[in-house]
Amino acid sequence: MSASARALPAHQLRLIVDAATLGFASTAELTGRPLPWIGQERAEAAARFGLAMQQPDYHLFVLGDVGSGRASLLHQAMLAEAARRPVPPDLCYLHDFDAPERPRALRLPAGQGRVLRQALQDMGTRLEAEVPQHLANPAFLADAARVEQRWQAQENEALAALDAFALARQLRLVRTNGQMAITPLGPRGQPLNDAEARVLPPGASAAS
Repeated sequence: MSASARALPAHQLRLIVDAATLGFASTAELTGRPLPWIGQERAEAAARFGLAMQQPDYHLFVLGDVGSGRASLLHQAMLAEAARRPVPPDLCYLHDFDAPERPRALRLPAGQGRVLRQALQDMGTRLEAEVPQHLANPAFLADAARVEQRWQAQENEALAALDAFALARQLRLVRTNGQMAITPLGPRGQPLNDAEARVLPPGASAAS
């Protein structure tokens, strides 16, 4: 054994802390207590200065080693600063059906945003049940049938006028699968094929 080393008894190799001196009976009592900025006085001052600024477009950028407590300390400071300010309004974003890429911003008194969200959810649930019932109602079906008949009559009237307009110009309208085509007619009212239609002089009708 060298001269600079000396043997120690076992009790000197142990650190014994008297629990009565800690100030708490269980570590559960420490939950929620403010965390100290140990050795980070300049960081604390900078954070409090930044959080106290009232001007827009300023941000805090925090650096630190993993496990240094930077997120917990900043969150604690943010809560303390927020507690000193008036409660801000709720900011709700509503879908704009005319411009889906630009939702509408709606400011409501604090706490009313949650009320609006719940009301919209309740309305959606109610509509899921009520809309199918309404669509199956006999009165609604009768109204829908009357609208369909009226629309069909208007469509037939418009198509008849269009047919007459076309026939006056030696043309026939052919409707298939929801599409409409125009066919030129010959002297006897017969449809012309592509070859016959191509030999017609410009501006001449098929019956001339």
